[in-house]
Amino acid sequence: MKLLFIKRLSRNERDKIYSLIDNKEIGYRALIIALSYDGYEVREIARRLNLHPNIVRKWIKRFNREGMECLYSKAGRKKKLDKKTEKKIFMIALKKPYKLGLPFSTWSLRKIKYYINKKLRVNISHE
Repeated sequence: MKLLFIKRLSRNERDKIYSLIDNKEIGYRALIIALSYDGYEVREIARRLNLHPNIVRKWIKRFNREGMECLYSKAGRKKKLDKKTEKKIFMIALKKPYKLGLPFSTWSLRKIKYYINKKLRVNISHE
């Protein structure tokens, strides 16, 4: 199997990576990149950082594809709703379901989620 390492770094990129290692939010990502830059293989990085090798591979591949910006991304985090959509959701929640033509008189979190997803085409969690 071919070994996976990060792409070649400029001096600026390398210095930036090392400066980010102490960052509470993204330090582990920077450390993965720094260790790969230093020549450590995926399995060794995973063992040293107590991570699964797939996580290490994911960050190295992402860094090779996107560069420094991937360290700051909040992948997986849902986007926030705009104020207009929030207001529509709030107004729906204040109405009695039967006034909207629904066959029940009170909202549950799951019912309102389903209704909002269907009516506003906004994917929200029932939480």
